[in-house]
Amino acid sequence: MDIPKLLMHYLELWLPTLFVLIFAMSLSWGISRFFNSPHRLFRNGRFHRQVILLLISIFSIFAFILALPLPDSVQNQLLGILGILLTAIIGLSSTTFAANAMAGFMLKLVRNFRKGDFIRVDNYFGRVTTRGLFHTEIQDTDSNLITLPNLYLITHPITTTQQTGTLISARVSLGYDVHYNEIVKALIKAAELTDLGDPFVQMTELGDFSVGYKVTGQLKNIKILITAESELRKHMFDCLHQADIEIVSPTFMNQRLLKEKILAEKESSQTATSEVSPESLMFQKADEAEVIDKLEGGFESLIEDLEKMKSELKSLPEDKKSEYEQKIALKQQQLDNLTDKIQKLNNKNQNS
Repeated sequence: MDIPKLLMHYLELWLPTLFVLIFAMSLSWGISRFFNSPHRLFRNGRFHRQVILLLISIFSIFAFILALPLPDSVQNQLLGILGILLTAIIGLSSTTFAANAMAGFMLKLVRNFRKGDFIRVDNYFGRVTTRGLFHTEIQDTDSNLITLPNLYLITHPITTTQQTGTLISARVSLGYDVHYNEIVKALIKAAELTDLGDPFVQMTELGDFSVGYKVTGQLKNIKILITAESELRKHMFDCLHQADIEIVSPTFMNQRLLKEKILAEKESSQTATSEVSPESLMFQKADEAEVIDKLEGGFESLIEDLEKMKSELKSLPEDKKSEYEQKIALKQQQLDNLTDKIQKLNNKNQNS
């Protein structure tokens, strides 16, 4: 038996199969490298990478079967079995894998929130750090990372805090012995001290023993949302006590015979403040994800400007080309610096 001819014969038979296998592995590796470095499609890179790799895996399996050195009848049987298996897998996992993937596509089309946004879903509240094909990750007020399946997000109402600003409010229960005009003045003052715009007060409840009030104002800088809510309550406490208005429990029954009011001891309105805001600790990863998202938007804009300048350079006279080339070089330097910054932030975000 001629061993070299036999080896060449088997090599010719299995060469297409090996080629498909090597090509699929190289393509998957290349796609992963492509989405791990700054480029034009950097925005939502994780989502695009998951979709592309999923499609590559499915097509690679079919191509591998077709490339096997088997008779057509056997290949058809294998393809039929594979089709049945895929149908069974999709059917059995429709509530998890496939459903989460479809939910991811739906959220991508709706675009009701992005990285860095405050969202509330059922009992979960935090800032978005990651948006993927199958899940969305948020960072809560305890700086914990919570992974929510996309199917859960489309089956529950999502409350998104607008980047342009939001309304924050606080409630308080006060007695019937104080006129509401005095209360409104004190609560409006508390909202103004919190730097809330267009504050207003609502009477929310006439209880058996107390009256419910709600003060609301517009907060423009949503990154200090948690701090602003706390500061609003502190200023409410101070302003009400400075106006000699006692804060009572909703179930408090006023049966005192004397007109003397029992108030908390008044202290200076100046309160100790921390140099580090709570939000910077609570939402560290969400802040980084938001910065990356904005930098990637600037990255795309720089690429478009650079290509436009290069095309305009060709039509310029020779005496003006030198000056314009310097502008292009400066723009290229900005692009390189931004690329390095995005890469460093991405590496830090992936390691955290």
